[in-house]
Amino acid sequence: MHQWTMVQMTCMTTKKKFDVENPTVVVLANGRYAYRCECPWPGKNGKVLHAFKFCSADAFKKFTAGVEDKDVVDISGDKDVVDLTERAIEDAA
Repeated sequence: MHQWTMVQMTCMTTKKKFDVENPTVVVLANGRYAYRCECPWPGKNGKVLHAFKFCSADAFKKFTAGVEDKDVVDISGDKDVVDLTERAIEDAA
């Protein structure tokens, strides 16, 4: 059974804090792991804002264990984030 995690996130733009239940875990371009989610409020001109928070490799392993392939979002177009690839999953092991 999957255990839900509550994480307090901080918007990168507004610096406002908010809680998220079971956020997505991604691998950043520098190889570190981070929680990533959209902020609950829009930015200027309706821009979508994101929040990041560093997390452990263990959190990444737990996230990938609870996610089916069809649920993984392709974030390859995001310059700050690397794809969730088999290599990244193996590195976390």
